[in-house]
Amino acid sequence: MRHFFTVMWPFIRRSLNWVLVGAIGGFLMNVLASAVPVALGKALDSALAIEHAPGDPTLRVRLIHHLLLFAGASALYSAFRVAKRLGFRYMDNRMKRHLREAALSSVMRWPMPQLHTLRPGDLMSRMVGDMDVMSQGVRGPFTEMFDTAVMMAVAFGVLAYYNLNLTLLVAIPVPLVALLAVAAGRAVQRRSLTARMATGNVVAHLQEAISGIRVLRLLGCEEEQARRLESLTRTEVDRNLSVLRLRAGVLPACSALAYLGTAAVIWIGGGAVCRGEMSVGDLVAYLVLFERAVRRTLVIARELNNIHAGRGALTRTESLLEEGRDLPVHPTLSPSSGDLRIRGLTFAFPGTPEPILQGIDLTAHAGQIIAITGPVGSGKTALARALLGFYPWMEGRLERGDGDLGVCGAEGLIGAVAYCPQDTFLFSGTVGENIAFSDGTRGEVSERMQRAAYIAALNEDLAGFPEGFQTPVGEGGVRVSGGQRGRIALARAIYAGRKWLVLDDPFAAVDLTTEEQIHRRLRAHLEDTAVLLLSHRLAAFPEADRVLVLDRGRVVEQGAHAQLMRTGKVYPLIYRAQLRVERGAG
Repeated sequence: MRHFFTVMWPFIRRSLNWVLVGAIGGFLMNVLASAVPVALGKALDSALAIEHAPGDPTLRVRLIHHLLLFAGASALYSAFRVAKRLGFRYMDNRMKRHLREAALSSVMRWPMPQLHTLRPGDLMSRMVGDMDVMSQGVRGPFTEMFDTAVMMAVAFGVLAYYNLNLTLLVAIPVPLVALLAVAAGRAVQRRSLTARMATGNVVAHLQEAISGIRVLRLLGCEEEQARRLESLTRTEVDRNLSVLRLRAGVLPACSALAYLGTAAVIWIGGGAVCRGEMSVGDLVAYLVLFERAVRRTLVIARELNNIHAGRGALTRTESLLEEGRDLPVHPTLSPSSGDLRIRGLTFAFPGTPEPILQGIDLTAHAGQIIAITGPVGSGKTALARALLGFYPWMEGRLERGDGDLGVCGAEGLIGAVAYCPQDTFLFSGTVGENIAFSDGTRGEVSERMQRAAYIAALNEDLAGFPEGFQTPVGEGGVRVSGGQRGRIALARAIYAGRKWLVLDDPFAAVDLTTEEQIHRRLRAHLEDTAVLLLSHRLAAFPEADRVLVLDRGRVVEQGAHAQLMRTGKVYPLIYRAQLRVERGAG
């Protein structure tokens, strides 16, 4: 339990002002909670006294006085209760926000191999559902167990004032209730963990099914997916019911123990009234106070269950909060020039025993366009991914091109490369937000944004959009064409303003005329940037400064287009074959 609150404390600490509001409100509320039944008991005794002496005016004044005390204490009790709930609710909401921000920030810094170990749906389940459970495990003790401690201290103090011997007797079940709740806590934690895992499996399945809904419908797999979901949800229901059964069983057991004292109060207290040792009002006040204290013992059991459920959720989410905290957020390499030199790059994706790329040497100077091609499976996309620095290299070194010949590995490229992949992804915002989402000016139509859109040949399309840069693109870019989607992604990469720009087959959905236009603009406006163009379409390759041909993960040919057309073996065959196809299509 201590570990749970140790992990949560940094997030609680950010809202200490609201915790203070809730604590002060809760303390005063619970003090008045004991004053209300005392005032009620005094008013009842005054009313009974009037019945025996109806002509005594002082008794009526005393009754009014006690009723006013009762009403005032009740009103203040309600006001402080609102303050308590307001403070702790604000704390709870802010804490959940900070938890999710910390988790997302941490996940964003994870190495790519680690990200591949979790399904997106399971990750979403941890960030939403599990963190709600963790938050409840904190809010409950702050809101209810603090109340319980104050309420029971004040209540049993007042009860002891009324009748010490009776109070010592009826207080015996209280520690027994707490012990029973603690004993059940570990089982609640274990079952809660399995229930959260089952929920994570359901969310992961739903996320994957919705993401791949087109494929599933094309293959006619709707019923199979429904059966899988039914199996997962049945498991989730069973595991959640096992938690509920345990928690529901603990509370009646605690309630039975606690209410044994109520019978003792009525039996012994009633005898004291008959003997004249207690007034009727004192007995009523005693019974009301004792009932409130008893209900608080049930709160202890319930909130201990919530804490143990929170501990179970923490088991699944602690890695999201801890790992990646010390990893760098900003680029580790900020080149002052666009020169890029890579020597001996050997690369394999995590979990792949054989390298995909072997011994790649690559040099690109600022203002150059280096075109890279090769047959299917030659390693073009693998080279693009390796140049991002997200995956570790098996071998190879990166040499800085700004006069400093310091050598570093793949991590030196993180944050220094702009990238436009062949499978472009757009966020469900506007065109401007998708281009400039990486800084605080997203959505604002700046000269920099207009320049990026112009280089990507997006300016004519924007003129036809109903709201220009403010036009929504829809989830994944469903409201724009494939070619427009690719050029928005290209504009985003250009807008980033990095010294190295990697384009992985960016013109697959673009006609040849637009491709040539983009190529000319890249050459004219990115003179400080080294552009690496990886593509199977060779229409723009004659204008590249150098061409590299990959085959089975190795550079088999390189040189200028004209040179390779004279001396090359693979490149001329690919280029002439594409030329014949294009002429035939024309």
